Amino acid sequence: MVSLIQYCSTSKLRLIIGCDANSHHPYWGSRDSNESGNALFEYLVTTDLIILSKGTKPTFVAAGRQTIDITVASFVTEWRVSDEDSQYDHRYVKFQIQAGIQIVPPWRNPRATQWEAFYADLKQAHRGRLRRY
Repeated sequence: MVSLIQYCSTSKLRLIIGCDANSHHPYWGSRDSNESGNALFEYLVTTDLIILSKGTKPTFVAAGRQTIDITVASFVTEWRVSDEDSQYDHRYVKFQIQAGIQIVPPWRNPRATQWEAFYADLKQAHRGRLRRY
């Protein structure tokens, strides 16, 4: 995971990680902390990822046990645990992704057109049946 996080950071790639890490830490809503939770928290604060799992609403509920799974990302907003019934022991986690996609309309500069090459391609496409006026 460390290699993936470093690669995405240096390559400026977006990343979402959702994991059942069995790591407890008060930062993401656990009542207690354990060694792996402390180590994970100390590592995550050194990255550019945002710890989205906050609050006390559990993501795992089964047989009287409840835990909070961890989601970290570089481009997510409005993270929440859903009240929807998933019919499974884990609840749905919902969030918004910041797309940031900019649509650029196509544009051509007619002055940069290579007209001779254009006519040669056109003539070839029409099997020589092209007349120039």
